[in-house]
Amino acid sequence: MKGIKVMRKRKVIGTFIDYVFDYDGMGVYALVGKSDGKMYIGSSINIEKRLHEHEYFLSVHKGTKKLQAAVDSGERFVAIILEKVPYGNNRFYIFEKEAEYIAAYDTIKNGYNAAPTTCRPVDELRKDVEYWKTSKSKHAPGIVEYVSNMIERYSKPIYK
Repeated sequence: MKGIKVMRKRKVIGTFIDYVFDYDGMGVYALVGKSDGKMYIGSSINIEKRLHEHEYFLSVHKGTKKLQAAVDSGERFVAIILEKVPYGNNRFYIFEKEAEYIAAYDTIKNGYNAAPTTCRPVDELRKDVEYWKTSKSKHAPGIVEYVSNMIERYSKPIYK
């Protein structure tokens, strides 16, 4: 796993997240609390856009529960890029990288993450599809279709 690399500062974007870097590509990022040093780790196919989304949702009090509580108590964050992910990879690869950093920094217990990754691994999702295919639930066909479509979409390589 690569160490934290602080990229060139581009601009201050808002009230809660102090810096955004000149990078709109794919990768894993962290929001680091300026006073407590705790981190929220996320991933995106466009990190700059995702940071703007965090800023907006925190401003309207709809951020993730732990981040929102920190912001409501006065915490501010610095955004850093943990790892750039090259184009040609798929979303599942990005989610795997995100999960590695969340585990390495233990940000569920000692930070602002609530889950081990944004999306469960593709193998687990495929098992879910097989389970729901045999289910007698009236919702099973819709779940199978939804998860199958998600697997197909997220498995495709991403290019700029």
